[in-house]
Amino acid sequence: VVANSVSMQTSTRIYQARFASDEWTGTVLSFPVDIATATLLPPEWSAGNVIAQQNWDSGRQFLTWNPEAGEGVPFRWADLTPDQQDALDINPDANTDDDRGEARLAWLRGDDSNELQQSGGVFRDRPLTPLGDVVHSTPTVVGAPNFGYSDSLESVAYSDFKDAWADADCFVPFSSPQTLRPLGELDREPILYFGANDGALHGISACTGEERIAYVPNAMFAGESGGVPKLNNLTSPNYAHEYYVDGPATVVDAFWSGAWHTTLVGTLRGGGKGVFALDVTVPSVRPQSLKWTATAIAGPRYSATATTVPRAKLCCISLISPMVPFWRPSISRM
Repeated sequence: VVANSVSMQTSTRIYQARFASDEWTGTVLSFPVDIATATLLPPEWSAGNVIAQQNWDSGRQFLTWNPEAGEGVPFRWADLTPDQQDALDINPDANTDDDRGEARLAWLRGDDSNELQQSGGVFRDRPLTPLGDVVHSTPTVVGAPNFGYSDSLESVAYSDFKDAWADADCFVPFSSPQTLRPLGELDREPILYFGANDGALHGISACTGEERIAYVPNAMFAGESGGVPKLNNLTSPNYAHEYYVDGPATVVDAFWSGAWHTTLVGTLRGGGKGVFALDVTVPSVRPQSLKWTATAIAGPRYSATATTVPRAKLCCISLISPMVPFWRPSISRM
């Protein structure tokens, strides 16, 4: 459970993650707060229902990490590496190559045309929503910047960055009933980020529940060992629950390349031993917004691939033990 503000206002919302263990699907609910009675009103939207209405092919922005190029790419068959394609081609029940990898990728994006409920379907049914269960990943709201950094901390004043993204209020002030503002009027659309056990970190609009981004870490394709297929297991009609992007995320404003950025560092928790970073300054996260990924190797070390962000300056991950990948990452200025 997380709130979108630290003080009680008419626009205050409480966001609660839920899941259904019979289907291993999930959702996040948005509850308005009655400030007169300090009670929750009925939910105004369910992210699982909203995402189910988004077109799986053209209506969802899915990204992943290409370890060969060391950069973010669209989560599309032609953009995957041969190893990633091979991992998705494996039938999880027979453990043989069935050449259905591209269809599995479409299923992961939300395509239900190959589910058992369809004629000739072979993949697991998801009758309610393609959003997976949200268990240990606490939702995090990214709205207006609110850190108290001194303007003298870096070469660019932090107050200028705060002013540029200050308007992130979904609703017309003092409207009754509350009226949703056109999102184009906002400096920054507030986004709710959370990991799910469908293989992805999701970012949804805190105003409407619509998904704006889904990111599939490379570790999801073959698990933490780097050799055993994992992401493909989700399509099995005999699926037994596994953890995927199950860990907490930390969001801070950080300075690099001569500018301030809002940075998200996420973890996998029970889904594996890995850490990844995204630049979420702009709500419409793009492939170039994916900055680096790190996975545990033998001993208390990490291997990492990165783009232009100096990883050591951005994130201190020494507190995350390769043996205990459950803790929230800590980001610090080096």
